[in-house]
Parts: sequence; structure tokens; C-alpha cells
Amino acid sequence: MSEENVNQEAQAQSQATITLGDMVALYQVINIASKRGAFEANELTAVGNLADKLKTFVDKANEQAQAAAAESEAEAE
Repeated sequence: MSEENVNQEAQAQSQATITLGDMVALYQVINIASKRGAFEANELTAVGNLADKLKTFVDKANEQAQAAAAESEAEAE
């Protein structure tokens, strides 16, 4: 593998990150698509499970961020 290919692969990997905002957006896409009837009945369980996992993950991450912010505030005082 050439040095250029290695650099391109490393750059692609560093850019391939998923943020909490991305997960919120994905949850919103699933929600909108389900409202518009984009899924067949046999797909609903899998889609719903994924949406539930995303929501739980985002909610926990937000709770942890708020707790950390409150802790930092308390230490600053």
C-alpha cells in the first residue's frame, strides 16, 4: 500500500465519526419515515427497536453531560 493510500485511509477513518447530534438526527429520520409509512409491517419491530436504542443512548448521554456540568459548576463555586 502506498503512503498516499495510507494517508487517505487514515483521513477517512478520522472523518468517520458519529456524534450525539448525528444519533438525534437518525432518530428523527426514523420517526418521520415511520409516520410517512416508509416501513412495511414486518420491518416495524426492527425499526422500533433501533429507534428505542438510539433514544435511550441519547437520553443517557444527555443525563451524563448534565451531571458533569452540574458537578463542574459545584466545584467552581
